[in-house]
Amino acid sequence: MNLELLESFGQNYPEEADGTLDCISMALTCTFNSWSRDGHKLVSASTDNIVSQWDVLSGDCDQRFRFPSPILKVQYHPRDQNKVLVCPMKSAPVMLTLSDSKHVVLP
Repeated sequence: MNLELLESFGQNYPEEADGTLDCISMALTCTFNSWSRDGHKLVSASTDNIVSQWDVLSGDCDQRFRFPSPILKVQYHPRDQNKVLVCPMKSAPVMLTLSDSKHVVLP
């Protein structure tokens, strides 16, 4: 009788893990995303305290802003995609104006 026919049709998985996947560089995760109203831009905050604005169509990073503390939330202005609200963990909220890279600390 043919022994290959007696085997199950499932995949053969190893009994135990025989290797590990090592990451050479530190993985930085994105903590918050916000889409612009027209869907062409994306603003993100990552665990390395950087807020970035991305062009979704090209995949390029348009601007980056470094903050002294972790970012809890970033959000585009509902009507003006030139403004972004940034809420750092250890300081007051900041309104960024992306066109001239200025910021205003909100009360």
